[in-house]
Amino acid sequence: MFAAAIDYRLSEGKVTPIESLDDARAAFRWVRRKAVDFNIDPKRVAGYGVSAGGQLITAAAVLDLPGDGIGDTSSKPDLLVLWSRVLDIANIEYFTKLIQG
Repeated sequence: MFAAAIDYRLSEGKVTPIESLDDARAAFRWVRRKAVDFNIDPKRVAGYGVSAGGQLITAAAVLDLPGDGIGDTSSKPDLLVLWSRVLDIANIEYFTKLIQG
């Protein structure tokens, strides 16, 4: 098993949740591009997240967004391992303020 801890921008200041999601998606593409270097199967990449991290990898998995398959490299995890995830965000005032409507 190979594990990579990713660093994503936090929603402090001028960073939006969309930019944090872009960071998570970029991490999945990076792991797949480096699959040969790490001797892993690029078709079996899991995402593990706690709280907001779980929300980000879930969004990466279920949303179809531009750039999902940049150069045939998917930004979607094949498996999700979620702990204390935040998935119902539509009515959370803090989130809707960050996403600016």
